[in-house]
Amino acid sequence: MKSKQLIILLGAAIVLVVIGLAVNKSLQSGWQTPATEGEKLVLTDFPVNDVTKFVVTDKDGTTEIAKKTDGRWRVAGRFDYPANYGTVSDFLRDLSQLQATQNVTVGESQYGRLELLAPDKGENSGREVVFYGEGDKKLGSILLGKEHERKSEGASPQMGMGMGMGGGGGWPDGRYILVPGTGKVSLVSKTFSSVATKPKDWLDKDFFKISDMASGALVEDGKEVWRVSREKKGDDMKLAGLAEGEEQDDTDVRSIGSAFSWANFDDIADPALAPPDTGMDKPKLFKATDFDGFGYEVRVGKETDDGKFYAAVAVDFSGPEERAAEENESPEDKQKKDDEFKKKLEENKKKAADLAKRLDGWVYVVSKYTVEKVLKERKDLIKEEEKKEDKEDKPEKKEEAEKATPPPPPPALPAKVEKAPAKKATPPPPPPPALPVKTEKAPAKKAEK
Repeated sequence: MKSKQLIILLGAAIVLVVIGLAVNKSLQSGWQTPATEGEKLVLTDFPVNDVTKFVVTDKDGTTEIAKKTDGRWRVAGRFDYPANYGTVSDFLRDLSQLQATQNVTVGESQYGRLELLAPDKGENSGREVVFYGEGDKKLGSILLGKEHERKSEGASPQMGMGMGMGGGGGWPDGRYILVPGTGKVSLVSKTFSSVATKPKDWLDKDFFKISDMASGALVEDGKEVWRVSREKKGDDMKLAGLAEGEEQDDTDVRSIGSAFSWANFDDIADPALAPPDTGMDKPKLFKATDFDGFGYEVRVGKETDDGKFYAAVAVDFSGPEERAAEENESPEDKQKKDDEFKKKLEENKKKAADLAKRLDGWVYVVSKYTVEKVLKERKDLIKEEEKKEDKEDKPEKKEEAEKATPPPPPPALPAKVEKAPAKKATPPPPPPPALPVKTEKAPAKKAEK
């Protein structure tokens, strides 16, 4: 292709791109206009303080979050387990203050492109949230549609030409919302990504954690399998009952001390399950204490079909009730430290009581990673023999090895090498016989008379 033709094609492509951008911008300006100050509030007169229940529904499922008589928000689809208060309160507050960044003028025939169809319409449908007050009185609803994406600088200018939404190379920066019954469609800056229809996504995932473990023991069938402990914070955990010749595996023993420092759970087990179904009739029991006086019992049951474990947790507090006085304390210092100790003691007791109440009666579904460090057998905490031998080469074992090794055999005498008789030189083949030379007879001389 000649350079002149290449330049013409390149120029034509640039012109087409510019025209496409101009048309796209023109189309957007027709259906998408900035919201004026008076039109910005999406939900006018939304009685956020009167909401006692809301139901989230999409084509994949539904879940209900309701405020109970104890004042706590709970997840109906998870046996009324407490909901995450922060997630619920943030959602309701955001809705009450929600403002449109753009008003979108579209007919119902275009709702599918914005995923604003009702959930029962299946494909291209949105996520509906219906709000209720006392006596299940309906207060209103909202439909969450397609996420809006901000394009990255490197994205193709042709991406997202249809309504300025789809394409790649961007990230969600808002969402299209419809207020049912009003035909009002808005683009807002909130993505509402936490508003899910899976009940477990609304659960209060605040679990328990053991920050500074002082001791831990695994008990199975009423017998202690192993025990680890340390005297003060910062020390390494030590395995109890090491026999002569045994050496603990420091890595595995140390991991027990941090096993539940960031514990979490995945879901809640159905309370209707019988103990044999979850393994709570014959659990493995991990008992631990920390340096603040808290005691923990973690019962680990059966493994689930998807590789997780059932677990139940109990917490108590058994720290010292009185402070040991220090030497040469002045009356003022003693009073001050005693008051601080009493305050901390009351806080710890309350913390333990609240935690015990929240965990009591529930069986949780946790990941294998959460419990596997405390389910090891004792032999798994002992360094293997070959590892010990690699670490320290003991002299007595060297001597035993030398005695057990037979002396090397004497070196073999060099074999007498006889020279092979020299081969006679093979004479070169005779040259081919020369071709016979044709000779002409000389004429005989006549005799002289």
